[in-house]
Order: sequence, then C-alpha cells, then structure tokens
Amino acid sequence: MLNQDKLLSDIQYEVLGYLNEHPEACDTVEGISQWWLLRRLAQYSTDRVQAAIDQLVANGFIEARLLDDGQCAYCRSTDHDKNFRLQA
Repeated sequence: MLNQDKLLSDIQYEVLGYLNEHPEACDTVEGISQWWLLRRLAQYSTDRVQAAIDQLVANGFIEARLLDDGQCAYCRSTDHDKNFRLQA
C-alpha cells in the first residue's frame, strides 16, 4: 500500500507542478495522462491518474468541469490563491 500511496503522491505532485507552470490548463484525465504526464506515461495508468485527480479535487486543489460531451475536465481551482501550494 505504501508504494501505491507514493505513486499517487508522485502523480499529484506532477499535476500540481504542471498547473503551476500552466495555470490556465484544463484537460480530461486522458489528456492529463497523455500530455501533462507525457514523460511518465508508461508508469501511470489512467486509473491511477484518475485516483490522484480525485484526491486533488477532494482537497480543493483542482476543480472538475463537466464538458458538453459528458466528460470531465480538470483545472486549477478558482480558489487557487488559498488552496494551491506546491510543496517541494
């Protein structure tokens, strides 16, 4: 379980790092997996990325937005000044 927690933490760190560099970015889990985490794509399954994203949403770091096609896109929280803290 420790390795699983570490993996989710690594994904979350990379997602928050990407949003720190690209604050207007917004994409689906598939897009995040393919483009934001490109260099680690082979290591991160979409299910693991979804689990990490779900935790970030639950903690208020990012928001889910429903798209017209029914998919969810994930973006930096509009309350990011309060919530968005990237720990080194």
